[in-house]
Amino acid sequence: MKIAIIGASGRAGSLIAKELLDRGHEVTGYVMHPEKVKDERIKVIRKSIFELSEADLKDYDVVVNAFGQFAPGLGFQYQTSTQSLIHAMKNLPEVRLLFVGGAASLYTDPEKQHMAIERIPEKFREVPSNMYAELEMLRKSDINWTFFSPAFTFDAAGPRTGSYTLGTDFIFNNDEGESYISYADYAIAMADEVEKGQFAGGRRFTAVSNRNPKAAEPEAEEKVLTRLSEELAGDDLTLVSSETLLGSKEGESGAPEAATEAEKKPEGKEFPDVEFEGVVSQYRAPLVYELAGKSFHLILDNGEEGALIFHTGRLLTWSLVGGESWTERYECNKIDEDTYLVVFEITNSKPRTGITFILDMEQSLVTEVLAYQGTNRKYPDMVYNDFVFGAIALDNRPLPKKRHGFTDALMGTRIIWRYYANAERGIPHVYADPNYMRLPLPPEDDHSPMAEAMRANPYDEPARFIKIKDTIYAASFLEQHHTERGGIGNNMLVCLDIARLKNIGRSFGLHRDRTPENYIFNAYGKWMDAGENDRYQSVYRV
Repeated sequence: MKIAIIGASGRAGSLIAKELLDRGHEVTGYVMHPEKVKDERIKVIRKSIFELSEADLKDYDVVVNAFGQFAPGLGFQYQTSTQSLIHAMKNLPEVRLLFVGGAASLYTDPEKQHMAIERIPEKFREVPSNMYAELEMLRKSDINWTFFSPAFTFDAAGPRTGSYTLGTDFIFNNDEGESYISYADYAIAMADEVEKGQFAGGRRFTAVSNRNPKAAEPEAEEKVLTRLSEELAGDDLTLVSSETLLGSKEGESGAPEAATEAEKKPEGKEFPDVEFEGVVSQYRAPLVYELAGKSFHLILDNGEEGALIFHTGRLLTWSLVGGESWTERYECNKIDEDTYLVVFEITNSKPRTGITFILDMEQSLVTEVLAYQGTNRKYPDMVYNDFVFGAIALDNRPLPKKRHGFTDALMGTRIIWRYYANAERGIPHVYADPNYMRLPLPPEDDHSPMAEAMRANPYDEPARFIKIKDTIYAASFLEQHHTERGGIGNNMLVCLDIARLKNIGRSFGLHRDRTPENYIFNAYGKWMDAGENDRYQSVYRV
């Protein structure tokens, strides 16, 4: 049989792979760290569980999911990774998906009123509760799944006895009166299920085995859980670092540099040929790579919830609970020490879709800005925006009640921004209206061709202004009027620091040669006198 194992370099995954290889099966391992795969018989592919697609999995007979995430605060990835697999396999009814599941969802009474999770101290419930949630997600799906719950005590260092007893939805004990199974015996039972398919078609099962008769007395449950958490925290199955950005200071996080790995694209993944550069990027500060290895649980006010996972300095996954998952290249920069602008585009999306996250670590808040191109039949180059506010969930802390929000605080503000080297006098911005912004020309350009064009077609464009925090704002303006007049109209999203008079932004749309663009830029500003260019003060409306 052709079998794929997700997490084949981890403790459970490597034992399952060895058992299947010893039985003559062809095994492919999907891992994040190929160097940790010791068995040379495994065909190794470096790819995250969040990147796997229908094309990756369609040729296997069985896929075994041995993904694990034991880092504090990141247990929600069991749900997001499961949803990603459900999406990848929804059109593959002949391919069986087997899960290395958890024991917390096993019932402890015949009436099914109580589950094993009730035995687990509250401080250890993050992983078990999320594994139970992934089982519920599978039950609601239409894919061909099997969920293998181990016994309550799942012993990574236990013996390989070669013998086990099967069960279904209830926790039960071995001959020694303990709910116990070693990883080695679990691997045998998993390999048997791969070959026999006894629980295929959307069923869950469990198993127990005996300890070595000479082994010590069973450890207390809390001690077992503590030990396993410590052992498994270093397992290669863990997708990202346990550190969170909020828990570390610059220089202490151990985040990867912008190294060669950050430039590699995952096997089988094609990215759009988009230049992340443009005429207004000449003053761009170095891109930021410090989010590499971080993962954030985002809860948005439109009802969406998901994991934003930064695999490297250039590759991320945005995975929605109950929705789709996208792995894409991205760019990142900072407007201050705690506020990041993250920019990426969904490959081959129709309409073309760009996503920008403003991650505000200081307040644990997030703003998502979606840009769409290709939704207007009359003006196919036109770009439109959606804005979604939300929060960053942290451990078990309550979500913040406040949000970023639309504001008119900038109204009347005039700043001249210098974006590139030959913009000697800069480009004035007048934030004239809560829904519009203006680009007047300085008086010294009164007789230039651009001035003549501006007099004929004033640059007043639809805009929205968002307050991020004191002195930090976001301005999104759509060049709709410019597009309607036959020009190329992009969406410019700019984060403004009006205290230091600098901005970072991204341009989403088309370059002048009509190639797609979606890149980050920077600018530096100076205040514009209120009396300058008053002749252009009327707001242009269609």
